[in-house]
Amino acid sequence: MAAYDGATANVGRIVTDSSFYHFLDLNLLGDLCSLIPAKQQGFPFSASGQAALREISAFFVNTATWLAWPEQQFYFVIGKNNYGLDEVADNPNPNPTYPGAFYLFLEGRTPNVVGASPTITFSGSFNSTNIPGLRITGPTAVTYDIGNTGANANVMQRICFEYQITFNGPIADDPFPAPGNPPAPFALQATINIQGKDILSLPAEFFLLSGEDLYFTNINDSAGNRPYLSQDLRVFTITPTKNNQTFVNTKFTFQIGNPTKLDTAAGYAYIQNLIAWLNSNIGYLTSGGFTPPDTNVSDPLDTLLLDQNGALNGNSSVTPFTGPNINYNYAIARVRMKSSSGSAPASGVKVFFRLFTTQTFDTDFINSTAATTSADPNVTYPSDGSLLNPSFPLPGTDSSGAINGCLLPFFATDNWDNSPADYNTLGVNNQTIPGREYTWAFFGYFLNVNNATNEFGDPTSPYGRNPVQYWLAGSAHNCLVAQIAYEFAPIENAGGVIKYPGC
Repeated sequence: MAAYDGATANVGRIVTDSSFYHFLDLNLLGDLCSLIPAKQQGFPFSASGQAALREISAFFVNTATWLAWPEQQFYFVIGKNNYGLDEVADNPNPNPTYPGAFYLFLEGRTPNVVGASPTITFSGSFNSTNIPGLRITGPTAVTYDIGNTGANANVMQRICFEYQITFNGPIADDPFPAPGNPPAPFALQATINIQGKDILSLPAEFFLLSGEDLYFTNINDSAGNRPYLSQDLRVFTITPTKNNQTFVNTKFTFQIGNPTKLDTAAGYAYIQNLIAWLNSNIGYLTSGGFTPPDTNVSDPLDTLLLDQNGALNGNSSVTPFTGPNINYNYAIARVRMKSSSGSAPASGVKVFFRLFTTQTFDTDFINSTAATTSADPNVTYPSDGSLLNPSFPLPGTDSSGAINGCLLPFFATDNWDNSPADYNTLGVNNQTIPGREYTWAFFGYFLNVNNATNEFGDPTSPYGRNPVQYWLAGSAHNCLVAQIAYEFAPIENAGGVIKYPGC
């Protein structure tokens, strides 16, 4: 066998082999036409053969992974990168700690090559010199996508290193911007040394805010969910079979339809009532107050919402029917806020819900036309309002501004072309959250993907005007992204592209 590493010269990689026999199922899993029992089953015939097959399988996986070398070998996945003065300086804990603040993912290496304790170092402006009291600790946990024992230790795979951030108090106000000023940006870059060779990550951005902070906690440390899924964004389905049926303590009341006829008015009314119920029972509007639990231990959304088993590690389905009855599909986003008790409320907090019509589009939030390139023709930047304080989500476009179906916004009050009132003053997805030490706020929308009258586009454009299913056609997988829009904790970016939105 011979291998050529063209990646070092910015060309492809090559693997050649003098024999093809060991790539054939016949020689691996047996020849059913053989008269010899052992040859009929191949390697699975014996325990020693099964062990050898695992080694061969690891070789196949390693070869394929090496040939398809990922562009990002070592990179950040952010758990929380915004920190407000209220939650840090005024925290009753003198040393507030944020577990799972960020993760470093290493791709395409075997556990044996990486070793149990590789050297990882940090550089950049996000440090204790610029932010007195800041401490980065870790890795606090190391997880392997496949495993690090036995034959798995020789399989190339994703390895995750978890880190926590602590602010050792008392924290001075100096690193934090003055009230009303924009967030103060900081960068952090990581380097991992493997067998004497340094691998450098792209930088991650962290922001210090002048006051309260609103954020998602995407990774559940106990569940260990996939990094592209979030414990604070949930999809669920209900199937009403009669009028005034209750789901998640909220009645579904038909207005013009019935169980076998789609009733979009009832669908929108239900999600508005559900958001109100969640905020009034486990959110900031709860009478007498509500102390949010540690969702790493117990999360009420796991049991309140329907069919949440596997929600943090698998895809969600939004099917149109259950038998003859119509399904209604929804998403709920939980926004967390930490501030000092009695501090000023956070007003005008919005959550945008956007569905990317294929997993191949870049789900970064591009909010400047200058970021458009020939390599990224499906621009996702459009929003009403200012760049740092968008007021309303718009459909995705191409570089000329024509709606092309690359992303579709969804709402809790009406379809896109009926001027939904979600983000009006006192709108269901435009909320004012009171200042307190820790609270939750819930936002949501009706995932109205099966309604032929829910259309996007311009009939005079090259793409036309079409219903949701037209834009989704041919894509078996779609990405739902929730974006927090808040003036005093904006989604900042460099060069028009936000790598880690909504944290």
